[in-house]
Amino acid sequence: MLWSVLLLAGCTPPAPAGPPSPAPVVVTSAAGEARESPASREYRPGISLPDTDPREFIVAGAPRGDQLYVTFCASCHGLDGRGEGRAAPFSRVPPADFTRAEFKVRSTPLNALPTDRDLEHVIRNGAGGDGAMPPFPFLATDDLRALVHKVKSFSPRWTYERAPAPVPLPPRRSGEAQRGAEVYGAWGCADCHGPQGIGDGPLARSLRHARGFSEAPADLTRPHNFKAGGAESDLLRSIVTGFSGTSMTAYAPTARSGSDLWNLVTYLRSLQRPPPDRPHRAIDTTTAATYWRPPLRAGPGSIASPSCATCHPLQFADWSRSRHAMAMGPGVWAQMHERDSGGNCTSCHAPLAEQAEDAYLQADSVTCAACHVRAGQVFGPAPTPSTLLPLVSGSRSGHGKVQTRAFFEQSDFCAGCHHFPPGTAPTVNGTTLQNTLEEWRNSRAAREGRTCQTCHMPDRRHFFRGIHDPDTVRRAVRWTFDALPRAAGAAARMTLTNVGAGHFLPTYTVPEIWMRIDVKDGAGTTLAFAEHRIARKVQFENGEWTQTSDTRLAPDQTATLDYPGPLPPTAVLIVGRVIVLPDLWQADKFRVRLAEAQSDTLRRFYKAALDEADSSGYTLFQAERRLDR
Repeated sequence: MLWSVLLLAGCTPPAPAGPPSPAPVVVTSAAGEARESPASREYRPGISLPDTDPREFIVAGAPRGDQLYVTFCASCHGLDGRGEGRAAPFSRVPPADFTRAEFKVRSTPLNALPTDRDLEHVIRNGAGGDGAMPPFPFLATDDLRALVHKVKSFSPRWTYERAPAPVPLPPRRSGEAQRGAEVYGAWGCADCHGPQGIGDGPLARSLRHARGFSEAPADLTRPHNFKAGGAESDLLRSIVTGFSGTSMTAYAPTARSGSDLWNLVTYLRSLQRPPPDRPHRAIDTTTAATYWRPPLRAGPGSIASPSCATCHPLQFADWSRSRHAMAMGPGVWAQMHERDSGGNCTSCHAPLAEQAEDAYLQADSVTCAACHVRAGQVFGPAPTPSTLLPLVSGSRSGHGKVQTRAFFEQSDFCAGCHHFPPGTAPTVNGTTLQNTLEEWRNSRAAREGRTCQTCHMPDRRHFFRGIHDPDTVRRAVRWTFDALPRAAGAAARMTLTNVGAGHFLPTYTVPEIWMRIDVKDGAGTTLAFAEHRIARKVQFENGEWTQTSDTRLAPDQTATLDYPGPLPPTAVLIVGRVIVLPDLWQADKFRVRLAEAQSDTLRRFYKAALDEADSSGYTLFQAERRLDR
């Protein structure tokens, strides 16, 4: 009796088969022998993460404060107010935990509750600059009050305690910077902020927030990143009230300290430097090619991803779990530090010019601004009714009008990083190492009007899913597995067809896909097998790239794997599997780099990168048939 399993993922009907793939290599092994190949291991079943439900960000019918909080605040502070929202790990300054009722920016004494006016001031003006609490200048007065009421609802402290009166500030005096420098040293400011005020004091690395995480002292030369502002009155208030929950204590004024405080403020003002003067060249945004022409400078303005999460929580939720958000992983960092190759890596992994100047922004990887912001202007496709949440669409934009461009929905937009045109990268066997755009242009997908965004950003969701996501790969292929018992053994056949990907599968040299048929005994030991690797194999030797094989599947092409051999006497099971190894080439490279690393730092980075690459493999399909039934 013919036993077969057919798994068809996706809705694209199969087209006539393309040119036959190279014949698979069939390897059999006698009992007890081991075969070293990536496909010989067991891999976890491929299970995709569930999509974020857009309804999570809509609380229609709830009090106005709840609606505002869910839309604008929960991405950073969390739905429960504990400061653990999706954007918290991406924030330069950790979001406040409202359940603790500890607020850094206040006019009241250290560890006291802030006044409502204090909270309204922070919501209106922000606290901490790019990557921290952004400003919400567009909120109406009634909305500010509703949000303040919501923030206060997270802690019972507000029910039994009232905010005290603001701390009185000493009368304005003319300060002396030289005397202020002496106060700076005498009061121990340099221990945390450093002798030059750049946040590198001897205690800086040991500071911990009340919630336990590492705390970075402010760089006093960068007033645009101050939590409470950099004006004289702001500095004075910060010194006098301190920042609750942090190492920054309060220096309450006394009759004798008034002049010292103003001298210190004058000295701190003398340390401040304006943001770097970054000349903006004229940017041609008429085509995708000119839009991506380096250098890419997004500023002026906030460009860190948490700044976008406040008004675009759904897009941020999708992006924060994507490969774009992980592009500056430990492997890239290690290679940059080892070989000073940051220019080559970051051109795609952290492409903005500002990211080369700021380690925090660089860690943001392929951030929102990388695709949507140029020279302080925001660009995107023409809006649809579902582009913005209802509360956001009804509010005045904090970044001004979005400039619409049709190329955001065209494949050329993705080509800047996902296609290496000739002359920009090594050519091997007449083709660059990543030739995705040309593969797409020659495919049925292009003829049918399906673009990169069709599969990788369905319904404009910011998933950017590819080879690492099992469901995305399943939608791109059709798999069959058949076994036919015979008197002298068994015949098994597996096919894998690229029915949905609009490019070669896989399109790049890093991933590999393995088809494998195992014949096993009752203990699960492999007695014999057949396997076929689907990949483009290249190597770099003697200063040049060479290609050793290319068995990838072109669009509509099928790979076939047969096991026609005899069955060992103890065989009881035939198992068919398709295994996806998204980072195999990187894993092999990291393994070598780890063995050769010359410092503990590099070893730590490469070990983390290797663990991540090794754990990315998964079983795409698996089926089995017992032979003893």
